[in-house]
Amino acid sequence: MRVSERGYRRAVLAVALASLLLSLPFLGALPLFDPDEAFYPAAAAESLDHGHPLDLTLNGEPRWNKPPLAYALIQGSFLALGRSEFAARLPSVIEGAARRPAR
Repeated sequence: MRVSERGYRRAVLAVALASLLLSLPFLGALPLFDPDEAFYPAAAAESLDHGHPLDLTLNGEPRWNKPPLAYALIQGSFLALGRSEFAARLPSVIEGAARRPAR
């Protein structure tokens, strides 16, 4: 059975929307755990606190070898929603839902 391009796009959109709807209510339910999950929001918050959002640091140490777009999205989320677990995780969830699987 062959799936049409239109049917494929609808299915991908349905999966993305279902992913968002199922994950959004629980984003702030748990605290940030695992050191890696907390590093990105902590560095984003520290850079905002120092007034240098493009100079990414964590505990005063540079984090220039990490993906800057992730920090920028977290910083934007913090500015729009305030600092919380929900705001820290939201960019990752949106990115995951927006990714389209290769066909």
